[in-house]
Amino acid sequence: MRLGMEEGVLTRQRVPRTPGSLPPCWKCPKSGPQNGKPAPENEISLKNLRALDLYWRIKAGMPMPDDAIVRRNCGLIEMVLARINAQRTDVQGLLAFLFTSSKKG
Repeated sequence: MRLGMEEGVLTRQRVPRTPGSLPPCWKCPKSGPQNGKPAPENEISLKNLRALDLYWRIKAGMPMPDDAIVRRNCGLIEMVLARINAQRTDVQGLLAFLFTSSKKG
């Protein structure tokens, strides 16, 4: 699936493939753990995808609508992204420590 826009609304569209070709599940981050097979449970729902799209539009400068649900969703997305970035920072710091300490020894 790929994302598309129809009349200003975010949608999912099937990716056209030649008959008999396999999808590239072996490189897809949504595939199952270490088996390369499709895992539909890892697919983001269209409803959540639209909320994420609105979040990115607001981050890009669109005025935030005066809506409690939009504010709540944007806050939740912000919390998830902050946690992901914190984990990335932890890993990067650990890798930097490991590589610099191995040069000293």
